[in-house]
Amino acid sequence: MSRINFALSALILTLGHFSTQAQTPQPDYGTADVSGVVTLKGEPSCGVIVEMVDQREARDRFKWRFAKTDVNGRFHFYRVAARKYWITASAPGHTSPGNDGMGTSGQSLDVAEGAKIENITLEIKRGGVITGRVTDSRGAPAADEELHVHRLNKDGNLYANALGTRTDDRGVYRFYGLSEGRYLVSVGDLEDFQGLQLPPRAFYPNVTSKSEAKVVEAALESETKGIDITLPDPKHFSIKGEQTGEIPFRLVTEDEVGLPNVKVFITRVDRDGRSLSKSSGSAAGATDENGNFKIPDFGPIDGPDFYSVRVLNAKGYAPKHPVYQRAGDVVMVTMVKGGVITGRITNAMGYPVIGASLIVELTRDAGGKPMPEPMWEKIRYIATDDRGVYRLSGLTPGSYVVQLSNRSSACPSANNEIVPIYYPSSTREKAAEVTVLSGVVTSDIDIRYRENQGHIK
Repeated sequence: MSRINFALSALILTLGHFSTQAQTPQPDYGTADVSGVVTLKGEPSCGVIVEMVDQREARDRFKWRFAKTDVNGRFHFYRVAARKYWITASAPGHTSPGNDGMGTSGQSLDVAEGAKIENITLEIKRGGVITGRVTDSRGAPAADEELHVHRLNKDGNLYANALGTRTDDRGVYRFYGLSEGRYLVSVGDLEDFQGLQLPPRAFYPNVTSKSEAKVVEAALESETKGIDITLPDPKHFSIKGEQTGEIPFRLVTEDEVGLPNVKVFITRVDRDGRSLSKSSGSAAGATDENGNFKIPDFGPIDGPDFYSVRVLNAKGYAPKHPVYQRAGDVVMVTMVKGGVITGRITNAMGYPVIGASLIVELTRDAGGKPMPEPMWEKIRYIATDDRGVYRLSGLTPGSYVVQLSNRSSACPSANNEIVPIYYPSSTREKAAEVTVLSGVVTSDIDIRYRENQGHIK
């Protein structure tokens, strides 16, 4: 699922000799100070983002004020303008009660000119969870489906923003860190492959229109399970017309059954999978109901054409090999049930690390042949959920290394360098390769590390 990343907006002001250009909006500054502490289960919490939102201009994120708690859970806003604010706190998987996530609620704070407001206490709690399973019309798991959770406002209308996630190989999805409120859950891309707006394919529970959708309630520190959706039969993409200068591709299973509605990314490479220095190219497309699609012809090259293939929405399938050769008129890409790597990330105290970003890198193909450097198609990204768990499916068979950065919080530290850690909690030189087989789940690929330290525990 999509995670919230916070950053301080930079002010850019450009002045001409005789004219003034438009400038990036910024918070209004004044003479007041606002400070306090954020707690989690009664203890000060480090690395929490605190927001002060002008109640008059809540929709303008450029005018929000941000601060981050230190190792003692303290935050401080300087030069605050006199007016009324909402003040809230949030951290990965957690939020403060009353925070709607849209900047239109929270603890109300009336700031006077020159005031020094101290000892504000904000509490954060584990956000709500909505989870379930998506199946197709035959009852089979619908892997790699995109879902969105849409928050309703007090009038029953949808907020503009929606959180997104994808189902895993079991058809399971999980939204977490949700503010208390009412939600609709939908399946389907919000945009098609060309960026055009699309209606969701289905809403919970098994309906195709928003008016028929059932509201799902989310509460802090609670988990709403069983929000399952059965999909109607999909509408397929079509390849229309015949054009010259195109190269046909086909994605098929080992039984030679075409895979429909797969998004495909193609890059021309050499026979070892290395990017070409010239006469190269890349393209993207989506397969029709028979697994066919076409890409532009990149032009002449010395020797045979080879292509690196990357897929999305492949329903748990993966290319059997990293590189495919053009033989005859069509490039045939054999797809197999992808492998799965899953595990858990914990910090030095054994607590789950929420939202930790991992890189899973294919280092050898299924035959043991090393993958070349660089080759972007061999790298996959995933993040841990509110339990510190990650699960990456649809992997091409081969050997992988699993890596993350040694930072589970953004707390200030004297030694706050980012140090890559490889499974099993080692350096790159001592990293253990993880073998991935077609259709097999490789579990317990766990990493534990010390926060904000330059060495591995």
